[in-house]
Amino acid sequence: MQFGAGQPRLSVVVPFYGVEAYIRDCLASIRDQSLRDIEVILVDDGSPDGSRVIAEEFCAEDPRFRIVTQENQGLGPARNTGTEEAVGEYLTFVDSDDLVSRHGFESMVDSLDHSGSSLAGGNAWRFNSSHVTASWAHRVAYARSREATHVLEFRDLARDRMVWNKVYRRSFWDEFGYRFPAIRYEDYPVTLAAHIDAVTVDCLAQTVYCWRERESGDSITQQVFRYDNLRDRITSAAMVLSVVDRSAPVLRPLVADLLADSDLLAVLQAFYRVPEDSAKDLMALGEELVDLLGARALRKRHPYDRLQVEAMRHGDLDLLRVLAERRDEGILGDLSRAHTVPPLGRLEYNYPGRDRPWTSTSLYRVPRRAVALRATVGSVEWVEGERPSLRLGGTAEIRHVPTTDRSSIAVRAIAGESSIPLEVRRSTAIDSHGNLAPVGFEVDVPLDHMRTWADSSDQLTFGVEVRSGRYHRTGILRATKPGSPRWPEFRRLDATLVAMPGQRGGWPYAITWHREPILLEGVDVRPDGVLLTLRAATARSKGDIVLAWSPGIPELRRPCDWHPDGAGAVGSVRLGFGELVAGADHDEPIPLTRVRSLSVVPDPPTEVDDEGAIVVRPLEPLLWGLAEGTIAVPRDGRVLRLSRTATSQVAVAETDLLATYADRVEVAGGVLVVEGRVTIGDPTAASLAWCHFPVGSDDPVDAGVRASVDGDRWSIRVPLRRLASFTSEDSVLGGDERLLWHLLEYNDGGARAVLVDPFAAGRLPVRFEGTAEDGHPLHGWVQGEPTLTQATGALRATIMRESEPERGSATVGRRPGLPWRKG
Repeated sequence: MQFGAGQPRLSVVVPFYGVEAYIRDCLASIRDQSLRDIEVILVDDGSPDGSRVIAEEFCAEDPRFRIVTQENQGLGPARNTGTEEAVGEYLTFVDSDDLVSRHGFESMVDSLDHSGSSLAGGNAWRFNSSHVTASWAHRVAYARSREATHVLEFRDLARDRMVWNKVYRRSFWDEFGYRFPAIRYEDYPVTLAAHIDAVTVDCLAQTVYCWRERESGDSITQQVFRYDNLRDRITSAAMVLSVVDRSAPVLRPLVADLLADSDLLAVLQAFYRVPEDSAKDLMALGEELVDLLGARALRKRHPYDRLQVEAMRHGDLDLLRVLAERRDEGILGDLSRAHTVPPLGRLEYNYPGRDRPWTSTSLYRVPRRAVALRATVGSVEWVEGERPSLRLGGTAEIRHVPTTDRSSIAVRAIAGESSIPLEVRRSTAIDSHGNLAPVGFEVDVPLDHMRTWADSSDQLTFGVEVRSGRYHRTGILRATKPGSPRWPEFRRLDATLVAMPGQRGGWPYAITWHREPILLEGVDVRPDGVLLTLRAATARSKGDIVLAWSPGIPELRRPCDWHPDGAGAVGSVRLGFGELVAGADHDEPIPLTRVRSLSVVPDPPTEVDDEGAIVVRPLEPLLWGLAEGTIAVPRDGRVLRLSRTATSQVAVAETDLLATYADRVEVAGGVLVVEGRVTIGDPTAASLAWCHFPVGSDDPVDAGVRASVDGDRWSIRVPLRRLASFTSEDSVLGGDERLLWHLLEYNDGGARAVLVDPFAAGRLPVRFEGTAEDGHPLHGWVQGEPTLTQATGALRATIMRESEPERGSATVGRRPGLPWRKG
């Protein structure tokens, strides 16, 4: 292809078919790109709905957009058609139900201009109305930025299967003549070939693409069997492995494992719905894939996978159906727990199929590494009384070994070289197999001991020991559940010492010490900004405030006026609203929250190390010392929220949407009550609703209750029995009915999650139990996980009950349309 003067920098190819509900947002995110020199080729692949009308609107308003029409041929051929029409220096592809980050194109093109690489790729979000998360396919490959690398140098790039988070140099694309095959799952053969053929590749940790996912997730119970879909999966896998074997055999183990994780499981789970007359074809297809993957990939699979493969090889359709159904249910309860086989006492999985003559004990044997200690922190709370303490609650068990009243759980506080046993109170809780068992524990860590431990160690960790029968396991408490373990409050031990529970990365759960802390003591909201009052535990005469934002945005420093106050010092600093949002981009296609954390420059800022060198001392975190919680300030159609991080550091969060936060959650008298503060806008213009998405559906089931408003507070109340009365025909899990409800806000024709305030998160989860309308027991919990860097953390309620529930009067596929009631 010849490129002439005036060609656009970037050609954007967007095929569309049946995406009327999503294409407008997609095209708007492309139109609003910071890179203006683009052409957008919209390929109408015979779309039967109103998608073309919307596409024509964009073409009429923006000369950079144009439509190419073809009869329906599928996504791959539509991309090829768009590529043939493209004349840009660079080339990219966008799926018509997704969104592009505002600076995504510009960042990748700039990177290619600088590096000369063949292609550039960036990170991606997965999103729907209730959450935004890092894409599973990209979080490893794009964990950090790398310029001019290669898949043979950085092999995790082979995990990057999708074509759409990348910009390709057009001359490179044409040199190798890439074309998408006329099948589903057409991305990976082209993407992996491009990674291998490239001279070099640029990786951007920056999020450049937003990948839409279904509201309810995926489940085999509502999937219609499609042989042609599975056939395309295996064809794609064969093409991918052919590329690897021909050009980069060193990548085969990694790629085969990735295909086993996705395509092999898809085939095995398809036996749940396969018609009798198609079973043999599906078995042949599965064996074809197993042969493609090779013996090594199969040996690495979990015994349950290998059992399914063996059942397929022996043509045992009845067992294949049972195994697929049980897997889709989560393999909980008795199915997941091993049992002891006499006389040797060997542990074996309690999977179906042991009565088949072809089964081997090796498929059921539990490896020793699986019989491991499982200890988790579930709640953290500072308690008062005669002996103030930190109360830790959690669970401890040996996986696959039944925990009984005769089992023992011991917990020790470890400070440096010394440890002290803590008194353990046992309780019944849900174990890792989904059963109620005496695995719960609770311990109190006395404050008076903490002062002593702080003198001899940097942190306090917790050792756990469990004995069940002949099994004995020990370890360090590490794992945490959402809520208070991840968002705990600190405690002042004295004027110069703070105790902070929590976990940093994959390190053990610990109490760490903040010495000579600096606390936020006052906030005065003024018309042009805020005045912060700080208190330092020790004397100081200087120390600027530092506001650090996300990577790539310069930190902001502002002078703080300090003066002596007793043994310490008091400081004050003015921060203008413009300074707090400087550098923020308010035009992202999904509602991201931008955060600045606040720190203080030490006084003095440098010190001399043991070798006589002058080193810069690390910044000191500014801790939240106010009695009140989050302070929300409406500003220019957005909200500034002065709040705290998971480590109690002061943070300023700025969001560009009318976000709704829940700051109080409780269950009283069998009623779930959620409350929050109205910070901006007319509350009657929105509608809050508890919604459940049936398996395999994007249409919500509305619980039929609405919020009320009293002054500047909103609240929504729903009886637990009502939430438990709804069900869908195939929604079962491990013998209990489980329903997941999201609290959503509907406004301006769309839905977004009601988020969890960080201070409320420190009081979660809220657990409950009761009785359903038909007398059967129900239990559950309300949970939410604030994530200050993005709009996740939707408040959700999980309801579990025994037996088949009665049907509720659900309305499926109808958005909640009623406004809030005025209280």
